[in-house]
Amino acid sequence: MNNKNNTMALGFRYPGVKPFSTEDRDLFFGRGGDIDSLFKLINVEQLLVLYSKSGLGKSSILNAGLTPKLRETGDFDILNIRFGVYRPENEMSPLDTLLAKVGLGRTYNAFAPADINTRSAAQVWRALKAIQKNTGNKNILIIIDQFEELFTYPEADILDFKKQLAEVLYVNIPLSVRAELEKQMINTPEAIDENDLKFLFEPLNVKVLMSIRSDKMSLLNNLKDYIPGINGKTYELTALNNMQAEDAILKPAYKREEIFLSDPFDISNDALDKLLSFLTKDGKQKIESFQLQIICQYIEALVIGKKIKTIGTEHLGDINNIFENYYDNLISKLPTTEDQRRARIFIEEKLIFEEDKTRLSIYEQQILRDYNVSKTLLAELVNSHLVRAEPNTAGALSYELSHDTLVDPILKAKAKRLEKLKIEEEKQRRALEQDIAAKQRKNYELHNCYWFVFQCWQYFRLQRVGLQST
Repeated sequence: MNNKNNTMALGFRYPGVKPFSTEDRDLFFGRGGDIDSLFKLINVEQLLVLYSKSGLGKSSILNAGLTPKLRETGDFDILNIRFGVYRPENEMSPLDTLLAKVGLGRTYNAFAPADINTRSAAQVWRALKAIQKNTGNKNILIIIDQFEELFTYPEADILDFKKQLAEVLYVNIPLSVRAELEKQMINTPEAIDENDLKFLFEPLNVKVLMSIRSDKMSLLNNLKDYIPGINGKTYELTALNNMQAEDAILKPAYKREEIFLSDPFDISNDALDKLLSFLTKDGKQKIESFQLQIICQYIEALVIGKKIKTIGTEHLGDINNIFENYYDNLISKLPTTEDQRRARIFIEEKLIFEEDKTRLSIYEQQILRDYNVSKTLLAELVNSHLVRAEPNTAGALSYELSHDTLVDPILKAKAKRLEKLKIEEEKQRRALEQDIAAKQRKNYELHNCYWFVFQCWQYFRLQRVGLQST
């Protein structure tokens, strides 16, 4: 019996191009080997860098794979952090963001009094020491997703951050804390508790995991002066192989929990082979999560809309059209037809160099000044994952198409739009010509009418003159 009801919001089996969240852990398949490898590395390494090409699922594996597995052990207090891209109007520096997470509701004042709401020496170390005290000396894991965002901030902010992170990683007790302790031992030694003193010298069990895009790895060299081990241990997340992709496609479809908008469904072997052949370009490459999720989202929509139990090749049609429909669907969700028109022109004519089908990156201020696109519309395009904002070397934002996969379907949509526009212009031209011709006919008929009246007048005038002469 299907017991779907309104007591729980019904959801989708595939999140699409949005990253999996921690709540999606039971739908996250295909990355078991990567999760196990990262889990083992975290247990033996103090500093780890996870890197991959954009669109392969770094955020998803951190949110829905590694974090839940680590929490199950009970050995880790996990702090998930994201700096966000620098904006002048945002007063939060990377260090502020880190302190807001590690210092929230935690204080540790023994020998190291500090107000976590004000800047002070060894502030991060002090806040983490409080966590260590409150959690019974568990491992503290700081996960910083999309770490490349750090380098969009001013140099002073980056310096503050790497100094305090270095203290956390490499210093047992910071010099500022030692100085306070020595002062207290001289002035009020009787106030020192032996247990607090012993705990103060216990190692701070902190680990840091950073995720970063492959093409931004060189930016880590900016931290080597304070964090020399930044490039020491890395893990590359690669694209999916066929077996991993099958798990990511099929296992969410089979789940029978009654919290989904669709009932469980299957995909025929022929349809699965067709999907994998398309995604691998007939076995020539591995599979990117971005592409896979768009197709899975399309399949789920078919299942929901048509109550299909088994997806066959006839349901897939031309898979290239799935990406075009995906683009058209996201554009159609923009609030007004004018927004849709402006978005299409901007994306199709400004973000792709059509001759070699290359994505282009355009500076934000240039977009706002020259392309009739507002900040609100830009934000909507980013939220839809059609466009992504990238920090540039000047510390500002540039915008580009979110993935190479979308180039061909967008160019196809552009060709259709221009053909439709051409047809409309031709209709308007013909209508204008017909209108002109009609007016010309009317003028001609009116001219003939005037000429006939004039000839009649001339005739009768001559007749009258003739009669008078006789």
